[in-house]
Amino acid sequence: MARFIGTLRGEGQEVTRLGTTAKGLTIKADAWEAGVTVTAEANHEQEEFFIYATSGSNHRASSKYIGKVISTPTGFEFIPDKGKEKE
Repeated sequence: MARFIGTLRGEGQEVTRLGTTAKGLTIKADAWEAGVTVTAEANHEQEEFFIYATSGSNHRASSKYIGKVISTPTGFEFIPDKGKEKE
């Protein structure tokens, strides 16, 4: 059963992809010089979304972890990177 859903809309028709608790979901959006990658993972009952800045489709540098968004009983919370990589 799908726990995550990703939606993409560009030049063509909108498409969706599903992610499971076991496999998660990875979303990438790139321009020539910049981009972002988000990975969705399930950590027991909590969903976590890890956010990385990238150098886009030119791939001139490695990605940089920015922070994560987590689900909480009252909504969501953004936790910015404090100089360490994903735990």
